[in-house]
Amino acid sequence: MKHDHSHLAQHISYSTFIFLIGILIGIILDVWVPWEFTTHTLRAIGFGWILLVVAPLLLFWGDQNRSTCYYHDEPHHSCKGLGAGPYAYTRHPKYVAFVLLVIGLGLILNAIPMLIIALILFLLFTFIVIPSEEKVLAEQLSNYEEYRKKVPMWF
Repeated sequence: MKHDHSHLAQHISYSTFIFLIGILIGIILDVWVPWEFTTHTLRAIGFGWILLVVAPLLLFWGDQNRSTCYYHDEPHHSCKGLGAGPYAYTRHPKYVAFVLLVIGLGLILNAIPMLIIALILFLLFTFIVIPSEEKVLAEQLSNYEEYRKKVPMWF
């Protein structure tokens, strides 16, 4: 019996779309209302660049360790590879990386609107995107609830 993976694929594409729209809105708001948050920009810019380097590395690491069991043909199966790589520290390294990227941009641009967008993305992912995605994962993976209890959503 083939299992429909379209729900999980939709969640993944929606989250990427939300992230990209968030960055676009943050940049537009920064141009329209240029609120600065610090005069110590060198420190903030340096930390922002660190986040801009770490976030793509986290995305890459997560992509390399993403379990193929999410796309298994049988519904509600067990997955031994669950929790490998960054997934041992956070259930959603992609969303952690997205938020870190926006915070990094906010620090580099010295832009309060971008930091507000990072907070909004964090809240959207925490209360809307992730619970919906985890519902699908719990239906697909028999050991997802056990994994969910062991590994935090964010850190």
